[in-house]
Amino acid sequence: MSAPNYLTPKEVAEIMGVSPVTVRQWAQKGDLPFITTQGGHRRFLEQDVTNLTQSIASRLSNAKETLRILIVDDDHQFSNYLETILSGLSPAIIPKKASDGFAAGRELFIFQPHIVLLDLRMPNLSGVEVCKSTKRDPSTQYTRIIAMTGYSESSEVEDVIKAGAECCLTKPIFKQQLLEAINTSKYPNIFTGSTA
Repeated sequence: MSAPNYLTPKEVAEIMGVSPVTVRQWAQKGDLPFITTQGGHRRFLEQDVTNLTQSIASRLSNAKETLRILIVDDDHQFSNYLETILSGLSPAIIPKKASDGFAAGRELFIFQPHIVLLDLRMPNLSGVEVCKSTKRDPSTQYTRIIAMTGYSESSEVEDVIKAGAECCLTKPIFKQQLLEAINTSKYPNIFTGSTA
């Protein structure tokens, strides 16, 4: 019988796409069991990490006929603008905002968005890195990612497409561009009325 596999907080954070601070909070709240090494460091059993991932994933599993869209942008005025547009399209659309890459990683597991509107340039963790980690993880790899940037000539545009984003919209983004990127025909039960 093989020995149990223990993970460091950093490894757990990388696996779950969150910041080490979030892992520490889970441990303190009792959501994620841990042992403490002789040196005083937390270690997490791999199976416990898997169990938590599945638990988070099941929290929203009963939500039907909704379209959850995560807006990730550190420009609060712009994210509020997108939220207003999305909220006005259909009552079945649930928008949520995250202001940086770490918050985006956390919300990918808790909020479980169908679509992520992802700014490329943010503090701490770039949009390209968020896209890579999202597509690398089996539990989030099918999440649709629509990138956004104010720097259309940047090499980041090519990088985020390679990482798995469907497209990259150039700011400012207008309602019709957003609708075309979302492709409302994929969600006939959500967009039942006119979206013009």
